[in-house]
Amino acid sequence: MVLLPTNFTYSGPTDLTQFTVKSIAMTRGKQAGKVVVDLVIQRRLLSIVLTTFVPTIILNIIGHMSNYFKEFFFEGLMSLNVTVMLVLTTLFISVSASLPPTAYIKMIDVWLIFNLLKPFIDIIVQTYIESLREADGKEEDEKKEKMAWVDEESPVKKNDLRSKDEKNQQKAMTSFYAKAAKKNEKKIRICKMFARTIYPMFCIIFVVLFWATGMVVYNKES
Repeated sequence: MVLLPTNFTYSGPTDLTQFTVKSIAMTRGKQAGKVVVDLVIQRRLLSIVLTTFVPTIILNIIGHMSNYFKEFFFEGLMSLNVTVMLVLTTLFISVSASLPPTAYIKMIDVWLIFNLLKPFIDIIVQTYIESLREADGKEEDEKKEKMAWVDEESPVKKNDLRSKDEKNQQKAMTSFYAKAAKKNEKKIRICKMFARTIYPMFCIIFVVLFWATGMVVYNKES
C-alpha cells in the first residue's frame, strides 16, 4: 500500500485559547508508506501584549517620571525606581515560569531584561547627581567657614576693616569654589539630559526595532 498525500482540510477552529493555528500541511515521509502532517501553531499576540508588554511600558513610564522630581525628593525617587524594579522582576519570573525552558534566549526575555535596565540606570544616574549636589554642599559649607574672617569678640566686627590680603584671599577662594560649583553643575546638566532625553530616545528606538523584528518573525511563513 502506498500513501499519497493530497489536499488536507482542517475543520477545527483556528483561534484557540492561547494559540492560533498558523498552517497545516501533509507531505510524504522519507520512508515508504508514511505520510507526515505538519501542524504549526503560534501564541496569540493580543494576550501577550495585554499581560506583558503594556504593563512593562506603563511601569517604565511611571519610573521615568521620577527624573522630573524636585531635588529634595531624592528618597521618593529612589523608592519609586526600586518598586518598579521589584514589580518588573516579579513579572519576569512569572512570564519565564509560564514558558517552556529553552537553551536559547527568547525575544520576550530580551524585552524583560531591557525593561529592567531602565529603572536600574535611572537609579545609578540619580545617585551620581545626588553625590555631585552633596559635594557642592560640602564645598559651600567649607567656603562659609573659611570666609568667616571677622573675629566675633572684636568690638568693630561689623565694620569694613578688611586688609588687602584678606580681600585677595576671599576673591581667590570665591573664584575657586565658583569654578568647582560650575564644573559640578555642568555634570549635573549632562546627567539630567541623559536621563530625560538621550536614554529615553534610545529606549524608543529599541522598542521600534524590537516590534519591527517581532512582527516580521510573527508573520513569517513557515
